[in-house]
Amino acid sequence: MKKIRDLRTKKLAIALALCVMTTSVFTSCGTGEKTSDNDSDEIWFYDASTALNFGEGGAFYYDNYIHFLDPSSATDSIICDRAECEHSKDDCPAYIDGMTYGIGWYDDSLLFLTTLGAGQLGDLYLYESSTNGENRKQIAYFSNIQSVLGCIFTDDYVIFSYYNQYDESLADSTEEAGIILYDRNSGDEREIFHIDGWNARIVQMRLIGDGLCFSVIYYDTTYEDVAEHDLDYDYLQQFFRDEIYLMSDMDQDAKKVCDDAGDIVAACDGKIFFVSDDMYRYDVESGEVERMSDWPVTSGTLSFLDDEMIFSRYDSDSGMRDYYECSAGSDELSEIGLTDMTILAVFENNTYAIIYSDDFTDNTYGYMPTEDFLAGNFDSFVAFEE
Repeated sequence: MKKIRDLRTKKLAIALALCVMTTSVFTSCGTGEKTSDNDSDEIWFYDASTALNFGEGGAFYYDNYIHFLDPSSATDSIICDRAECEHSKDDCPAYIDGMTYGIGWYDDSLLFLTTLGAGQLGDLYLYESSTNGENRKQIAYFSNIQSVLGCIFTDDYVIFSYYNQYDESLADSTEEAGIILYDRNSGDEREIFHIDGWNARIVQMRLIGDGLCFSVIYYDTTYEDVAEHDLDYDYLQQFFRDEIYLMSDMDQDAKKVCDDAGDIVAACDGKIFFVSDDMYRYDVESGEVERMSDWPVTSGTLSFLDDEMIFSRYDSDSGMRDYYECSAGSDELSEIGLTDMTILAVFENNTYAIIYSDDFTDNTYGYMPTEDFLAGNFDSFVAFEE
């Protein structure tokens, strides 16, 4: 296990801010039908920071109704395809009366994690339905899951991270986080990681090979201790932990590979990249950590390309972001280009992006062909229209 020591001031402030976590969602409403081609073994990735579920064939989001962003038609529409439906919550199949997190599309079915039908805080269900939201059935129940932060759907698994702030009786405060793996083939579920600690969060999950890597932040102390010291920053700093864990495959236990690390920004070809005071690379085979001090990048972009990773840096002079590509097994970055849009996820054929408005209230979501993105042709960006 490698240890990287540096000043954690910025990350500590971010972790304190996570005490109350909110996410924003789209507020549009349209009518349509999904038309993109879909592969049954496609990966779908949900992240609470964007409230979007990305896949090669499109993206889903939830605002009481399930919406689909379709790159084949550049449309943003709810999944209901009933011609005469008025989309009232009483009869529209796209309406979900419960907070909905991860959503995946496989052949003629949707899978989604939701609190629909929950009797109390902590009840979470995995549903299957037709692609328009009809014919719903519960296929799994998970107890004591109070908040979901991330979710990954694959052909074999549903993997999601959670955190709780109350015990199972909801009577007393607790601080814990974990990762649940549901096997779609056997129907079995198990907790593959658990940690106790004030403000514990699994903040990043990435598939790597046949396994999973993830970063964890927490304070190695209790809620009572925090309350006693009235959120004293100088006092809490000594308890802050920022760690990276690795599972070589889904049957293995997670092992801690880095202390005092940072956010995972990329994982590919047996390498995990993370950012603290600089960009670092962890080699899964050797266990060595290398500081990439000559790399001009400070963050990474969610990428599902087979052989390329995407990194970026914010250019303060222009107010834009400069994107770079790195091929698997290479130490060299290739500049893609400078743009005012933020790239959200990169798949083999489609790249999803957002252009923020000045006050962040009228943002534009869209996509471009990945081939154009990698060539720096940002003008091919197409906005999703209702």
